[in-house]
Amino acid sequence: MEINDSNFMNMKTCIGTIDPIIALQNADVAILLGGFPRLPGMERADLIEKNITTLVPQIKALDEYASSDCQVIVVANPANTNCLVALSIAQNIPVQNFTCLTKLDEDRARGMLASQMNIHSSQLCHVAIYGNHSTTMVPFIRDACMRSDDKLVPIAKDTLSDIETIITPLVQKRGAEVLNALGASSALSAAQATSKHVRYVCLDKAYGADEIWSDINDTTSLGVLCGSSTPNLGLTVPLVFSQPHIRSHSSNGSSSSSSSSRAIPYTMSVDPTDLIMTRDELMTEATMAYKIVKDLKITLRSTGLYEMGDDDENDDMEQKAKL
Repeated sequence: MEINDSNFMNMKTCIGTIDPIIALQNADVAILLGGFPRLPGMERADLIEKNITTLVPQIKALDEYASSDCQVIVVANPANTNCLVALSIAQNIPVQNFTCLTKLDEDRARGMLASQMNIHSSQLCHVAIYGNHSTTMVPFIRDACMRSDDKLVPIAKDTLSDIETIITPLVQKRGAEVLNALGASSALSAAQATSKHVRYVCLDKAYGADEIWSDINDTTSLGVLCGSSTPNLGLTVPLVFSQPHIRSHSSNGSSSSSSSSRAIPYTMSVDPTDLIMTRDELMTEATMAYKIVKDLKITLRSTGLYEMGDDDENDDMEQKAKL
């Protein structure tokens, strides 16, 4: 009712349903929000199994009924692994159309950095999140710049190093802080970040996406499928891993990219050794997820979880990932 009462400019009708077939029929964008929260005493494997069981019917409906170029944004936790499972099950939607939300974590880091520097967050560029949407994520600010007279000015490395030490644990634990304060997960900030994420991957600059970023040279963090060919991450198997992206623009100013997301990875000076903890956590989650999906006897495409292999191969891959 409140959605209808809001008279949003871009909304014609709103259909409320719990039937995934109705919800996803011819969908151009699917935002997967529903997830089961981790309860006290619950093992991570139990949480992953519970969420995969919930996710599978949605992905099957998505694959059968949504547009073949549907953009799929996973918000429900564990977001990275849920996204990996989703793109592994879906056969008819390109893998590059699957992303998970880490923009909220980036916005938190950007806001905290701005506060430490006593400037507005819109003055900052190149703040990024690497890895898993969890307490092992790596907020990366060492390449951050300030906007000044339409130019990007690097910030002193010593300043950024000192601030990074302060804000990293705060960003990593911000979700728990909000939960403890409100008794519920982030709502307003998560909705705002999701809106930015959706418009970033869906809209071409010519169609009004300029309000999402005030400089075409700024980056946005997205959780995407990465692998051994992805530079500077140290991955040995496919994982949905957050990294910064930048808009790709042709010489005439219009957006262009080989992927339908219209965003391309942007390399920063992150040290791969700083990513070991978050990488290992994602490896563990992916191994758990593979075993659960395998037990459900679900056919997987040849990208994503399929490449995790069987139990013995998984053990070998986990050891390689730690090297």
